[in-house]
Amino acid sequence: MIVSDIDRGGNPREGLEHIGRLRQEDRYTGPVVFYAGRVTPERTTLTRQLRAHLTSSGTEIERLVLRAAAGELPPPA
Repeated sequence: MIVSDIDRGGNPREGLEHIGRLRQEDRYTGPVVFYAGRVTPERTTLTRQLRAHLTSSGTEIERLVLRAAAGELPPPA
C-alpha cells in the first residue's frame, strides 16, 4: 500500500503525478491512499481516475490502511 500526500516538494500535484506514472507504467497496481489537508471535487476526481482513495480525516486514514492490510480495500467507486 502507498500512503502519499498530494502536495510534495513544492509541486501541488506531485503525489498525483507520481502515482499516475506508476500506474501508467504498470509498476504499481495496489492500493493508494492520499492524505491531504483539503479534499476538493477536483482532487476527488483525480484520485478516482488513479484508482486511489482520498481523505483528510485521521480516523478515515486509519480505517483505509487497516482495510488495505487485510486485503479488503476495493478501488473507489
